[in-house]
Amino acid sequence: MNSAWAQADVPAVPATQPSATAKPSVDLRYRSTFERYQRYVASPVQSWPQANDTVQRVGGWRAYAKELAPTPSAVPSATSTPPPPHVHGGQP
Repeated sequence: MNSAWAQADVPAVPATQPSATAKPSVDLRYRSTFERYQRYVASPVQSWPQANDTVQRVGGWRAYAKELAPTPSAVPSATSTPPPPHVHGGQP
């Protein structure tokens, strides 16, 4: 049975090279993905009148809508040329 290796033979390093004292060129320290993990903490439950007062204090639903609105540069202006109509080749 023949076996194949994906890596070519690497020549042995001569004993004259100080490979043990050479510093690696990349940072080889292990860092866990969970190192800075913050567990979910639910916000405290409040009464609905209290929640409504909070929304009113920050500006109502319009304040939340502004957070989601696109920037003015992303919205096409009224003076811009509309794109050509999409035609599938047939007569309407």
